[in-house]
Amino acid sequence: MRLIHQFHSQGNYHDNGQVMCTHPHIDGKLEGLQQSYFQVKDDSPEGSIDRGPLQSQVNFVDGKQDEFAQFYLRNGQLESKKHFRDGTQDGLQETYHQNGQIKVSWNIKDEVKHRPYEDYYKNGQLKSKRQFIDGKKVSVKHYSKNGELEKGLL
Repeated sequence: MRLIHQFHSQGNYHDNGQVMCTHPHIDGKLEGLQQSYFQVKDDSPEGSIDRGPLQSQVNFVDGKQDEFAQFYLRNGQLESKKHFRDGTQDGLQETYHQNGQIKVSWNIKDEVKHRPYEDYYKNGQLKSKRQFIDGKKVSVKHYSKNGELEKGLL
């Protein structure tokens, strides 16, 4: 028996007619890469005529967020990355400073923080590290901008 899938892509549009986002569907469910775009003025050089710079990419499998989602600043710089499994955040999550350095990094497992939650200075040095086990904070360490340990708490 041959299975036939219906695929189509829907889009929403900004007031000026530029593409706001695309939503690929298979059999009525979100499937594949959904992308959204910033709106730009018609005379702006930062985007093509039909769409502005990429604002986000979110992958869907069987109607649920899966694998990854990435969000961007208007200048194209990556703002954050999140990982998903079966519709819930799972795995490494990261946000970035405007200079491209990691701002915050943490892991989620079974919908709770797990392992280190790390904050970074704009210069890339570790600012603080919070250790989580099964969603419970077990330790905190703070660092100076030059990387020296300032204090640690249990």
